[in-house]
Amino acid sequence: FSHTGSPGVTLDLADEMGEDYEVLAGLRTCCGWPQYLAGDLERGEELLLALGKQIDKVKPKVVVSGCAECVAAVQVLASKHGGTFESISTVEWLRRNQDKLDMDPSDEPITFHDSCHLTRKMNRGHVARELMDGVFEVNEIEESGRDGQCCGYYGFGISEEKTRELRLSRLTQAKATGAPKMAVECVTCQESYGKVRQEGDVEIVELQKLVLDSVKRARSKRGGADQ
Repeated sequence: FSHTGSPGVTLDLADEMGEDYEVLAGLRTCCGWPQYLAGDLERGEELLLALGKQIDKVKPKVVVSGCAECVAAVQVLASKHGGTFESISTVEWLRRNQDKLDMDPSDEPITFHDSCHLTRKMNRGHVARELMDGVFEVNEIEESGRDGQCCGYYGFGISEEKTRELRLSRLTQAKATGAPKMAVECVTCQESYGKVRQEGDVEIVELQKLVLDSVKRARSKRGGADQ
């Protein structure tokens, strides 16, 4: 139910790859991670276990989440509550199945914002770059700021001014790379930066959306060649 359209992109990519999948959760379901981070551990556990019951009905091998916090929560669910499934991000899922996707490389430069959960907490920052390698021209944000900044999504409104400053600082770093777009791997990052983006700032786009666009370009070119 994200206004970004992220879930629809994920399902389109699943169809492109011919994946067998079930859609879980939705508007009435939360992984409980925001509640954990806010200190409401009891409510967080309640929500997480409720999600676990939904997952258990499907008996999946892998649970794919477009939100890095959901990846973390479902990983906890699997490890602490006996789940036999693996929790991965949409980007990691795409990387594992990249051979099923015919992508048209783009020469338009992009820059990239690392998810703090996937990079610092799970050591998966390399996955997105492996997916982008050879397909997108990446202008990296300077090394000192590459994986050291959070989007501020879970500031919980404690200091709106400081959170805004944090996000604007990242957009300034991204613009300095010369790339017109900043790709993100987590939908909460996309929502966070979208709140403060102004005219002239880099465009915020999910990496998986760029992948889908690349697949569509490749299909279009194949169609033209066939004609």
